[in-house]
Amino acid sequence: MVNVLNCVCFCGQVDREYAVQKALHSAGFPVPQPLLYCSDTDVIGTDFYIMEHVQGRIFRDLRLPGLSAAERVALYVAAVETLARLHSIDVTKLGLQGYGKGAGYSKRQVSTWTKQYRASAHRSIPAMDELSDWLGKNIPSSDNEVTLVHGDFRIDNLIFHPTEVTALELQFGSNWTTARIQREPGQHLLADSSSGKERILGF
Repeated sequence: MVNVLNCVCFCGQVDREYAVQKALHSAGFPVPQPLLYCSDTDVIGTDFYIMEHVQGRIFRDLRLPGLSAAERVALYVAAVETLARLHSIDVTKLGLQGYGKGAGYSKRQVSTWTKQYRASAHRSIPAMDELSDWLGKNIPSSDNEVTLVHGDFRIDNLIFHPTEVTALELQFGSNWTTARIQREPGQHLLADSSSGKERILGF
């Protein structure tokens, strides 16, 4: 198979991306097999890694032209199932303990979003103050549970079967550089400024 050279990473954490992809592939999760990581920047000017090429379809146009309504539904269901499978993985079995800050993610995120909101607010919005106070007092008891989160999960980061509406692989590209071990708090609840179109672009 043709191998894909991956070095487009603006986060400077290609090694981090490689480690996560390798751990997931070893655990049987559908990601392209990572083949080689090179930290020698003299080779091409930056560190990089090589992974296997996966034959399939990537839907860049999120309107999904050419697919029937039923196929579009099936495609999004496949995407959600892939995401659920990712979140069901036992992080301790991946050997990625200590990869992120882990427990207490919801508390940290609510605190950060609240500080950012208050620092940028031009006037007091009682509803927002009430919401941030409520969130701070209602951190879920499961906040100490951790899972691996992709960081940029969306349809065009999935590789689908060439002819069937089936997800084959979860792409990496430069996307797993933002992956982290955390508990997802539904941070959009605190400040959802996305338009309807933007919301369908990712999960």
